Amino acid sequence: MKRLRDYLKDENGKPSSTRLFSWYFLWFFFVLNAIYFGLTEGAIDVNFIVYDFMLLIAIFAPKHLTKLTEVKKLIKNEPK
Repeated sequence: MKRLRDYLKDENGKPSSTRLFSWYFLWFFFVLNAIYFGLTEGAIDVNFIVYDFMLLIAIFAPKHLTKLTEVKKLIKNEPK
């Protein structure tokens, strides 16, 4: 469990809510897919694919936006 606590902290060692919410969304994604495939015997329709794609964007987009902000700060602080 220590590794998970370390993962949920940012590079400064502070707890990161973005990583926590990504972790929750990822587990929600797995549980939702398991329930869906259990109820429909594996039938996949277009709505399911679109919903899954949107959920994956909700999982990973905030982390990438945070990383872009960190890179932008590094570029501004770079000596010329």
